[in-house]
Amino acid sequence: MIFKQFLCSFLFSFGVMLHNVISLEETIPLLHNSHIPLYKKYINAESLCLQSEECRLLSEIGYYESRNQSDEGQLAVMQTVLNRVAHPRWPNTIKDVVYDGCQFSYTCDGSIGRRKANLKEWQRSYKLAYRLLTGNAKADLGVDTKKVTHYHTKQVKPYWSRIFTKVGELDDHVFYKCQKRC
Repeated sequence: MIFKQFLCSFLFSFGVMLHNVISLEETIPLLHNSHIPLYKKYINAESLCLQSEECRLLSEIGYYESRNQSDEGQLAVMQTVLNRVAHPRWPNTIKDVVYDGCQFSYTCDGSIGRRKANLKEWQRSYKLAYRLLTGNAKADLGVDTKKVTHYHTKQVKPYWSRIFTKVGELDDHVFYKCQKRC
């Protein structure tokens, strides 16, 4: 059974790699999304996450902003992005939230152009992003993380940290929510 799962996962991942046509700005999968449910119990979250731009972007946030944190810490950082998507103050897609100005340091400091050096941490970020998007994960700050809209590392003290309500701390990050205005 384990070999069958491995073989299906490998073949699906290999098929995804070989059967995608990449244009300048868009990946067009020739392996149709309707095939995913057929393989779902055999393939890993990384393969499924690679099929979704939103999942890949959430994985980027997890990797670049919190790869050295616990699973819960990384999930809390990713949840912040999802909370912004749901909030009227920010754009309503993950992509637009991620690239909204310099809201996240990795989109402005050149990190995004560097190679993905730590494959194990990338795989973990893919799995956590997939679990979060499918409702199979929850970050626990001791409070409701659905309200968190901001975070920063403990090494810095941004000006806006005085304006928002502190929700909690997890690993190296401090999390906040906005009250009425953001």
